[in-house]
Amino acid sequence: MIRGAEGITPVNAADQTRLTQILAQARAMRAFAYLQLETYFSTDMKDPNALGVILVKDVPDLHAKLPRVKNSDIYAFIEEDLTFARNTFNGIADPTQYFIGRSAVNAISARYFLYKGDYAQAKTYAQAVITASTAVAANSFALAAATPITTSAAPTIDNSAWRTLFYAVGSSFNPYRQMWVDQNRGESIFSLGRIALTGNGVAIGTYWNTNSSSLSGSPMWFWGRNLYNLFVSGHSNGDIRWLVNRDPTTAANANYATLYPNNLGQTRSSDRLVVDKYPGKTGTNTRNDVKLFRLSEMYFILAECAINDGQLSTAAGYIKNVRDARNFTGPVAAPTYASAQAAWADVLQERRVELALEGHRYIDLKRLAVKAGVTMDRNNTDDIVLTSNLANGDYRYTFPIPLSEISANPNAQQNTGY
Repeated sequence: MIRGAEGITPVNAADQTRLTQILAQARAMRAFAYLQLETYFSTDMKDPNALGVILVKDVPDLHAKLPRVKNSDIYAFIEEDLTFARNTFNGIADPTQYFIGRSAVNAISARYFLYKGDYAQAKTYAQAVITASTAVAANSFALAAATPITTSAAPTIDNSAWRTLFYAVGSSFNPYRQMWVDQNRGESIFSLGRIALTGNGVAIGTYWNTNSSSLSGSPMWFWGRNLYNLFVSGHSNGDIRWLVNRDPTTAANANYATLYPNNLGQTRSSDRLVVDKYPGKTGTNTRNDVKLFRLSEMYFILAECAINDGQLSTAAGYIKNVRDARNFTGPVAAPTYASAQAAWADVLQERRVELALEGHRYIDLKRLAVKAGVTMDRNNTDDIVLTSNLANGDYRYTFPIPLSEISANPNAQQNTGY
């Protein structure tokens, strides 16, 4: 499309503006695509000389067999695209969450610079997103349940009337739930639209539940036990995410630990922790917009930047911002960090809870596990076979180049270890 645009002659100034904005969106999406490729296939995004991916600046010859290039070459291309997009959208109001505008470009930039290790730039763009958040969505980061209950029912999931109102698709009273069932935009900066009934895009909820997010909906995958335990622990202090993430038909087994090691075959039948993060929207089960960038991630990016600068209390404040927004009893106490390692560990845990099933955990462990002094920790009962965990620094934290790619292009160098 970018190549084809070279052959278009705008008929007036409005046409030129529209063409430039379309190109800005395309180039921002190209930058994001390269960020995704680098995230999974570069061995070390913080090393400009480490091996990156193949750089394609234009439509290539069908028979081209291009080599992989250094990260720095990819980064120069990414930054050129992002700068063009940012300059194009400067001063223009943000569009809906389904189109790229200024805040989406800044969110992509914030994540990119964080992964690259340029904390100063990451801070600049994450703060820009937060500053403009009122343009992203009204009340985009309000308390998770502003007033915990809007009826006379008691605020407890044991009250069926309250539970019915909370879990309602299309009419929930809870802002956080409303975002996940696409009742409201909420904190979404940029999302992939999934229109009910028309089959627009894969229904993301079907990666975990066949028909619906309930025990009767033929679930295929459940929450990992250790993460589920974090949900439970948070909820005892008012954290709304336990309610939003787990379906109320969940059949948890208080004695789940006894399944290991001799009864792992019973895990799918006796400790059923049903995923409800993508229950669907009005008109269809399991089909929800895919939230690629949300406001909470920007707070986490600022927290990481603060830790890197040795400002542990400032980092704690950013984590408090998120926890306040997720607590239905009101503001919570700010965490205190005795060391940078403790701060990294808390950020990593909060990202694990808040961004669960959004595609971050694997990369977060690759980025932060050593700094945080933690490791991957799948519970022994997470599967019907014995589980295992990757050690920090394991080569498998970087994806292999697919064999089909190397067979077609011998110049595409394989990553170490494969």
